[in-house]
Amino acid sequence: MEDSGWVLVQPPPEKDMWHPSSLNDDDTKPLKLTFTEPAKHWTDAIPIGNGRLGAMVWGGVASDTLQLNGEAPFSNLFLLCLFDLVVDYGKLIVNIVDDTLWTGTPGNYTNPKAPEALAEVRKLVDNGEYVEATKEAVKLSADPSDVYQLLGDIKLEFDPSHLDYAKDTYSRELDLDTATVKIKYSVGDVEFTREHFASNPDQVVVTKISASKPGSLSFTVFLDSKMHHHSEVKGTTQILMEGSCPGRRIRPKVNDNDNPKGVQFSAVLNLQISGSNGVIRVLDDKKLEIKNSDSAVLLLLAASSFDGPFTKPVDSKKDPSSDTLKALNAIKELSYSDLLAHHLSDYQNLFHRVSLELSKSSKSISKNNDISISTADRVKSFKTDEDPSFVELLFQYGRYLLISCSRPGTQPANLQGIWNKDVEPAWDGAPHLNINLQMNYWPSLSCNLKECQEPLFDYISSLSETGSKTAKVNYEASGWVAHQVSDLWAKTSPDRGEAVWALWPMGGAWLCTHLWEHFTYTMDKDFLKNKAYPLLEGCTSFLLDWLIEGPGGYLETNPSTSPEHMFMSPEGKQASVSYSATMDIAIIKEVFSAFISASEILGSQDALLTKVQEAQSKLPPTKIARDGSIMEWAQDFEDPDPHHRHVSHLFGLFPGHTITVDKTPGLCKAADYTLFKRGEEGPGWSTTWKASLWARLHNSEHAYRMIKHLIDLVDPDHEADYEGGLYSNLFTAHPPFQIDANFGFSAAIAEMLVQSTTKDLFLLPALPRDKWANGCVKGLKARGGVTVNICWKEGDLHEVGICHQPSPKMAWRSAGSLSRSLISSARVSAQRSAPSLPRLRPPNVAAPPRRLSFSSPRHLGELGCMQSLLPIGAAATCLTSHLAVNVRAFCELSHVCNERLIRCVLVGVMNPLSPADGTPTSTLSLSKAMALVNEMPLRGSNQRVVAVLYQMRQSCRLGPFKLLCSGDWLTLTSELLLLLDCPEQTKSGTNCSKKTNSAGDSDQLQQPRQSAPSGKVFSCNFCMRKFYSSQALGGHQNAHKRERGAARRSLGVHPHSLVHKRGCNSRLGTSVAARFDEEATPGLGMVWTSPFPLDDAMDLIWPGSFRMDHQQVAAEPKIEPLKLDLNLRL
Repeated sequence: MEDSGWVLVQPPPEKDMWHPSSLNDDDTKPLKLTFTEPAKHWTDAIPIGNGRLGAMVWGGVASDTLQLNGEAPFSNLFLLCLFDLVVDYGKLIVNIVDDTLWTGTPGNYTNPKAPEALAEVRKLVDNGEYVEATKEAVKLSADPSDVYQLLGDIKLEFDPSHLDYAKDTYSRELDLDTATVKIKYSVGDVEFTREHFASNPDQVVVTKISASKPGSLSFTVFLDSKMHHHSEVKGTTQILMEGSCPGRRIRPKVNDNDNPKGVQFSAVLNLQISGSNGVIRVLDDKKLEIKNSDSAVLLLLAASSFDGPFTKPVDSKKDPSSDTLKALNAIKELSYSDLLAHHLSDYQNLFHRVSLELSKSSKSISKNNDISISTADRVKSFKTDEDPSFVELLFQYGRYLLISCSRPGTQPANLQGIWNKDVEPAWDGAPHLNINLQMNYWPSLSCNLKECQEPLFDYISSLSETGSKTAKVNYEASGWVAHQVSDLWAKTSPDRGEAVWALWPMGGAWLCTHLWEHFTYTMDKDFLKNKAYPLLEGCTSFLLDWLIEGPGGYLETNPSTSPEHMFMSPEGKQASVSYSATMDIAIIKEVFSAFISASEILGSQDALLTKVQEAQSKLPPTKIARDGSIMEWAQDFEDPDPHHRHVSHLFGLFPGHTITVDKTPGLCKAADYTLFKRGEEGPGWSTTWKASLWARLHNSEHAYRMIKHLIDLVDPDHEADYEGGLYSNLFTAHPPFQIDANFGFSAAIAEMLVQSTTKDLFLLPALPRDKWANGCVKGLKARGGVTVNICWKEGDLHEVGICHQPSPKMAWRSAGSLSRSLISSARVSAQRSAPSLPRLRPPNVAAPPRRLSFSSPRHLGELGCMQSLLPIGAAATCLTSHLAVNVRAFCELSHVCNERLIRCVLVGVMNPLSPADGTPTSTLSLSKAMALVNEMPLRGSNQRVVAVLYQMRQSCRLGPFKLLCSGDWLTLTSELLLLLDCPEQTKSGTNCSKKTNSAGDSDQLQQPRQSAPSGKVFSCNFCMRKFYSSQALGGHQNAHKRERGAARRSLGVHPHSLVHKRGCNSRLGTSVAARFDEEATPGLGMVWTSPFPLDDAMDLIWPGSFRMDHQQVAAEPKIEPLKLDLNLRL
C-alpha cells in the first residue's frame, strides 16, 4: 500500500486484548449444562435461541420435547417462535410458538372518565383518607394486557426400537461457548446423535439427527397446532402450516364470526437427508416419511403478519407464508457446516467479550473438575461445596440467555424471555414495568452486550406513542406515560384490578433511565441526540405535569403507590394509595438529572430545562424512619409485610445513584438496615436485586449470601414450597419460571466486581475474598466507554488492564491506543517512616477527574505502588476527562513483542496532526515505515518502533506525535515515549531547544551541530541524547544512574525493587505512588508537589517529565478519535 495515509486495521477480539499472567485456563471447568437423562419437566429442558427463534430441547428418546421460541425474522418487531419436540413412545412432537403471536389487536389505552376519578382520589389523599382513596382508585384501572400464544407442533415418529436405548450411553448438554445442544444415546450397536442450534444470521432453528451406522435413521414428520390452522406438504421436502391467533384476549370456545381477525402465522419445515439408500415419501399430503438415511437436517422458520403495534392484523400487508418461503429459499442450499459456521461467528462475537474465572484460596482444597456430574447435582451440592466455577457458569448463562432472546430488530425479552410452554402463561407472559422488564436488561451494559438492549429502546419508542394519548386523556398531561404492565401492542394504560399493582404511572420513567445509562456506558452522542433525548423529553414533560405542589412546599406525586405493597393506614386498615412514595421521587430524580445532563451535552437551553431545574430543587429528600430504615412512603406508615418481595424504596441505591457510600453515608446506613429488615426470602428476581443492593453498599458478605440463597434446586412437582431458586436447567424461579432473575444474577456478579459512575471507577468493591480468593475477569464495561480487566490473588488485587473503547464514530482507521498498565500486588520494600507520597495534578479542564478506587486496604493488604501514565478519555469530555489515581499499586511498562501491535503503532503515527488545528502535517506510508524497520539492526521488537519513529522525526521534521485511540492495547516503553515529542530539558544538561512556529506547532528536535571526528554517533539509553564519543556517553549515563539512585533513596525505595515478568523485558519498575487531584494549576500540565525534584522522581519511571492533554480531533467530521498529546522532554 503506497502513500495511502490511512489504512484499515481490524480490531482484535476483546477476549484476546489482555493477557494477565495470573489467568490459568487449565483450571477452569467447561461452560456446559450437562444432563444424564432426558427432561421430565419443561424446566429440565435446554433453551436455545437467536433473538427471534428459539427452542427448548428435551432430549427425550422414549419421550422428548424440543421447544423453540423466537421472533419471526421478517418484521422489525417480531417476537420469536416456540417449538416443542416431544418423543412419546417413538413419537417426536415439536410445539411451536411465535413471539408475535399474541391475542388481541391494537387497543384504545385511554379513559375519558379518568380525570374525574383522579380528582376525587387526590382529594381523599389530601384529607388523609387513604383507605377510601385506595377504593376510589380502582376507577382508574383499565383492561388487562393481551396474552402470549403458542403456534403448533412438529411431530416426528420413530420406530419402536428407540424405546430400548442403553440408558448409560445417554448424555445431553448445552455448550455456552458455542450455543449448541448435543444429545447422544445408543440403540444396540448404533449411536444416535442430535445437534441443535438457533442461528441469528440465517434466522433458522437447525436440528441435525444422525446415526453412526449407515442407513439406520428412519422417522415420519408432520405439523399440527392447537390454533385454527391448515398444513400441507409442498413438493417432496417441505411442510407448510398456516394459522391465526384469537382476535380477543379470551380464546373463543367455538368459531365466532364477531371475533376480530388476529395475527396470522406461518411455519415451514424443510427436510434434507443424506445416504445413498435414503428415501423420502409423502403420506396423506401432510406427512413426510424418511427411510434408511444416514442423517437428516431439519430447518424450521416462521413468520407472522404482525406489522407493528399500531397496525391491526386485518390491515397488515404482510404475507407470512410468502415471507417464510423466501427466507427458506435463501438458505436451503447452505450446508449444515455453513449454517453452523455463520452461527458461531455471530454468537461468539458477543459471548466472548467477557470471561470470568473464580477459585477458592490456593491454601484450601482445589475445586473438583469432574465434568460428568449433572448440572442439577451441582446445584444441590453448592450449599456445601460453594463451587466458584458454578458461579462462573450461572453468570455466563445469564449472558447466554440475553444473547439468545434479545437482538436488534426483535421484541424485548418478556417475562419469560422468549421461552413459553402454555397457551395461558403465568402473568400472561407480558412485560412488567415495575421491575421485571428493567431487570432483563441490567446486564446488557456492564456485561458488554449493549446491542442486546436495542429491542428495549424500540419498545420504549412504541410506548411513547400510545403513552402520549394515555397521558393526555387520562391525566390531562403532556408528554407520555406507561404503567405497570404492557404487551405486544404497547399497552400504556393501567392494569385491571386493585390499585396496589394497577395504579403505577412510573413504568415509562424507569425505562427512560436505561436510555441515559446506555449513553454513559457507550458515550454515543448520536444515540443521545436522536433516540434518548426525545424520549427523555416526553417523559420529563409528563412528570412535570404529574407533580403537584404539596403543603410543605415540596412537589409530590398524588396518587402514589409503592409497587404491589400495602401499608397500614392511621385507622388501622390496609391501604396502598397515598402520596410521594419513595420510589416515585427516586425515579423522578434520576430522570430529571439525566435530562439536565443530556441537555448540557447537546447544548439545549429551552424553557423545559428551566422548569426541570426549578422542579428538581423542590423534590422531597429521602427520609429515614423511626426505626432507622429508609421510609417506603412519604409518611412513616406501619408495614404489615416487612419481608415483602419488592425493595422499591431502595431504587435510589440501585439501580439509581442518589444514595451512595461516598456522598450519603447516613442513607447507606439506613439502606443497610432496610435490607436487614426485608430478609433474604423472596422470589428469584428479589434475591438478585438484593444482591446488587448489598454490592452497592460494598457489603461483600451479604451480597454473597444472596448469591448463595438463589442457588437452591426447585422441585417442579412441588414448586409452591419454594421462594426463588433454580430449576435443573438453571432457569430462575419465582416460582413459576421468570427469566428476570437469570439476568439479575449476572448483573449482580458484575456489580460485585466493578462499579462505576461518570467520575469514579471502583474495582472489587464487594468481592467475597474468603469465597473467591483468586480470580480474573476480562471485558466488563464501566461508564465512560471503559473496558475493565482485573485479576486478584488471595484476596489482593494483582493486575489491572483498562482500555477506552471509541464511540461508534471512531472508526477503526488508525490503531494508536492507550497504554496497557499491569498493576501488581508485588510487595515493595519500604520503611514505616517513608516520606509522604508525591502528588501529580492535572491541568485545569472543564471535566472533573475520574477516581480509580479499590476496595478497602484492609482487604487488599499492603500493595506496591502505581503511577498512571495515560489518563482515560471519552468522547464526551464533559463526563470523563482524566483518570485520577488514589491507590498504591505497581505499574510495569513492558516491551512490545506483538508484530501486529507494532504495525498498529506505525499506522497510528503515519499521519501526525498539527497541535493547532488537527490537520495533517506530513505523511509516511506504511510500506516505507516497514522498510525502515526491516533495514535496521535492532535489539528487541519495540526498539524497531523506536527507530522508525526517530527516523521519521529526523527525515520528515515532524512535530509532536498524536496517538489516535481506537480501543486497542498499546504497550509503551520509555524510548517510545521519548520519541513522541522532544521539548526542552535543562536539568540533565542536554543542550536542546524547541522552536515554535507562528501556528504554535513544535518543530523537530534541534541537536547542536558538532563535528564527529570518528563519524560514529552514540545514543544515551535513558534520554536518547546523541554523543560523538563513547567516553562522553559513559559519563552522561553514569550521571543518570546517580540521579536515579538518589531519587530512589529519597523515596525510601530499595534500588533493586524491579519486577521482571515472564515474557517481559522491563527495566523500568519502581515504587513511585502518585495521584491526580481535582484541583489544578492552569497551563502547567502536571505539577509536582513533592519536595523531591520532578525530573529525579519521574526518571524512576522514564527519563524526562511529561504533559498530558485530552482533546477531540475535528479534522474529519466522520471520525472523532481520542487524541493523546504527550510532550516529553529530554
